[in-house]
Amino acid sequence: MMYNVGTHAEWSQHMFVFSPSDKMTLILVRWFSSHPLAWERDLLCRPRCPGAFRYNHCLWRYATSSRPRGVMVDVTSKTENIHYFGRSARDRTTLWKEELSAYYGLITPSSILSSVSMSREYDSETMQHTDDWLETVTVA
Repeated sequence: MMYNVGTHAEWSQHMFVFSPSDKMTLILVRWFSSHPLAWERDLLCRPRCPGAFRYNHCLWRYATSSRPRGVMVDVTSKTENIHYFGRSARDRTTLWKEELSAYYGLITPSSILSSVSMSREYDSETMQHTDDWLETVTVA
């Protein structure tokens, strides 16, 4: 399920003070950025799809970090964890490269404002998933 979250500034203003018995729930999220082909924006600054879909769809893609994720750069980490990334050596290498610059974050449950409906696109020739996502937007 995809969620619409508040900005970092909205929830980072709260000071968290913990004692050893305190617990905090965080949610791991993977961030999206606007697709390069989506140059129009709607009233909420979402990236509108080009063409006929622009009236009720937004076009997103997985956001990437400007540098590799530190936990995946270490050679020891790769040799110990590569088996989690697929069954064949080719699949493992491909997924490892994709995840190397993936942009993840941690959010608090209270920062979730609503859910959104998104579906992943397929490459029509290979029938493989792409990093492109369509968000269905309800127009009032």
